[in-house]
Amino acid sequence: MHFHFRTLLVLLFVFGATSAVLAQKKNERPTVEKPKVETPVPGAPHYIYRFERPGFLTSLMHLEHDASGKGKITFLRDGNSEEITEAVRLPKAVVEKIDTIYTTLTYLDSTENYQYEHDRSNMGNHTFTLSRDGRSRTVKFNWTTNEDAKSLMNLYRGIGYEMVWKFEVELARENQPLETPTLMNEMEGYLRRDEIADPPSLLPYLKQITIDERFPLMARNRAEYMIKTIEKAVEKKK
Repeated sequence: MHFHFRTLLVLLFVFGATSAVLAQKKNERPTVEKPKVETPVPGAPHYIYRFERPGFLTSLMHLEHDASGKGKITFLRDGNSEEITEAVRLPKAVVEKIDTIYTTLTYLDSTENYQYEHDRSNMGNHTFTLSRDGRSRTVKFNWTTNEDAKSLMNLYRGIGYEMVWKFEVELARENQPLETPTLMNEMEGYLRRDEIADPPSLLPYLKQITIDERFPLMARNRAEYMIKTIEKAVEKKK
C-alpha cells in the first residue's frame, strides 16, 4: 500500500511538471534562427518606413532596409506590450519598385509634404525616410492625393502585411495549428484586394506550407489555391 501511494505521488508530480512545460511552450514564440541584421553603411542608400495607429490590430510597424533589401521590421500587436523585431530580406522586384517611386517623386530634391488638405490621422500616420549619398529627407502624412506617394504608402503597407502575416503563421504552426486556416483566409483577402507588394515572391513560402504536415489539410489546400491564383495572374501579365 505504501509503495502504491509513493508511485501515485511520483506520477502526479511528473504529470504536473509536464503540463506546466506544455502550457509554457504554447505561449512561446517558435525558436528559429534569424539572419543577421547588419548596421547601415554610412552614405549607402537606407530606407525607413514607419506606421503608427493606436487601436489598430498592428498599432506600430517600423521597417528599415538597405538597397539590397536586407533589414529588419519591428511591429507591435494591439494588446501586447512587447515589440517584436524580425530580420527581413525584401525581394529585388520590391526594392526596384520602391526606388522607381522615389525617383519619380524626386524625393530628396522635393519640398512637397504630400499631406491631403484634410487630416485623416484616424487611418494612421505614415513616415518615410530616404538617406543616400549623405543626404536624407523625412516626410510624414496620413493621407495623400499624390498618386506616387500613395503607391509608396500602399507598397510599404503591403510589405508589412506580409511580414506580420508570416510571423503569425510561424507562431500558429508551432503552437496552435488549428488557427492556420483562418490565417490562410486572411492572406487570400490581401491578395484579392491587391494589398501584397509582390505576390509572386510569396510562392516559395506557400509551396512549403502545402507539403508541411504540421499544417491542417484545410490550410494546405488554401495555400495550394493561392499558388494557382498567383500563377494565373502572372501568366496573364506575360
